[in-house]
Amino acid sequence: MKRKEPRIKKEAIITIFLAAIMVFSIFGIIIEGFTSNSQRVFYGSQAFSTTDKGWATKIGSKNFIFSYLPGELKDITVSDEIKNMLVGKKEIDFTSDFNDTFKQQIAFIVFDSEQKLSEANIYLRDGFTAETEYQKPIINCNNQSEFIPIIYLKSGNDTAIKSEGNCIIISAESTEDLVRYTGKIIYIILGIKEEIN
Repeated sequence: MKRKEPRIKKEAIITIFLAAIMVFSIFGIIIEGFTSNSQRVFYGSQAFSTTDKGWATKIGSKNFIFSYLPGELKDITVSDEIKNMLVGKKEIDFTSDFNDTFKQQIAFIVFDSEQKLSEANIYLRDGFTAETEYQKPIINCNNQSEFIPIIYLKSGNDTAIKSEGNCIIISAESTEDLVRYTGKIIYIILGIKEEIN
């Protein structure tokens, strides 16, 4: 005599399957919550979240990544005169000495700044303070325009942001300071506040 095995109904299988998905989803959310180091901070109306590349924020529909939060650069003093030179500009010129001690870091800073500013529809023109074999434009504090600010990046014996006419000079004793001080200027250009909410 053949014994009949009970058949599990189709509905029961679907119910068990859905219940398993829900239970594993809950465990996934709990585990993700405990292992995620993601942090969210607001400066004005601007939200910043941690990523593996730095601090991310969205301006309009564009994504931006920064090495430092605005509040981490609060100790850097920028005069109102310099702030006014940067706000609302459609072009900003960056320059440096071709043989500057920090030339590799300056090249990175200019590239990164160009990416950020182009996303904000601001043209960055890059050059050197004197003629070179690379045929980049000669941009120095002697050929400045009242409409286009010049940001002159350089290594120096002090770390500061100062202005000479429409030329903003960022000098730094270390490459890290050069990144920080330029980051502060980029935040000013983009209109991101440094006050935390």
